[in-house]
Amino acid sequence: MTAADLHKAAGGSATDHRPLRPCEAFAEARALGLDPEAIAAKALEDAVRAEKARRWLQENSAAIEAQNAWVEQHGLPLAKYRTF
Repeated sequence: MTAADLHKAAGGSATDHRPLRPCEAFAEARALGLDPEAIAAKALEDAVRAEKARRWLQENSAAIEAQNAWVEQHGLPLAKYRTF
């Protein structure tokens, strides 16, 4: 969810584009009973996790494609033991 999505969900109009300065946003969040430090930390953790996943997938895409091609050609290993 982007900041714009949060803004709209909070009742802001789509044409209200004045971004809050960080200190204003933190003060407003605190006034609403939110913990801006925790929200920011969670957003950073999510961004780091997503970027690591994206890079891992990019770095390993050749191996994934090779494995998928092998399964396509030979079928699933141990498929004869599947009961479903």
